[in-house]
Amino acid sequence: MKILFIGGTGFVGRHMVQHAIDAGHQITLFNRNQTDASVFSEVERLVGDRTKSLDLLQGRSWDAVVDINGYLPDVVSASLSQLQNSVGRYVFISTGSVYAINNQIRLDEHAPLLSTANLNPADYAGAAYGEGPGDSDLNSTFHLTIPQLKSMTKNQLAKQGVFYATYRKKLLIGDSALC
Repeated sequence: MKILFIGGTGFVGRHMVQHAIDAGHQITLFNRNQTDASVFSEVERLVGDRTKSLDLLQGRSWDAVVDINGYLPDVVSASLSQLQNSVGRYVFISTGSVYAINNQIRLDEHAPLLSTANLNPADYAGAAYGEGPGDSDLNSTFHLTIPQLKSMTKNQLAKQGVFYATYRKKLLIGDSALC
């Protein structure tokens, strides 16, 4: 299977990419090449910033795309537009924190999500993707939380009519070097 990973070298992505390599899949990474550029030297790398240009993806096709770092609805929308005729499935990596009820152990895809009804995507117009050193800076810059942005992005997937799957991780603890 040909798989495009958007991101793929950070905390969660590196484990997903390694698993795909171990399973014998043909991997392409599209990222800014800023996180551990030496990892996965055996796979194809497309170095670019998805907030600036997706031209490197043009004219290519994959069986699946795994979007690890998508949290800004307009950026994911642009990725979807570029890839919608080039991929069989779009896998969006989200967070379990998008659920409105966050204190239950067993939640499924039918559990209510955080309300985004009164949120305006323009409220996160500020620093470009990747400029802040961490989520706390991102949250204060955009005045929205990562779960709110992820929930808005999931809504964008549904609006664009793409065949997609969402994976929501509930809790991750560790260091990518140790995991």
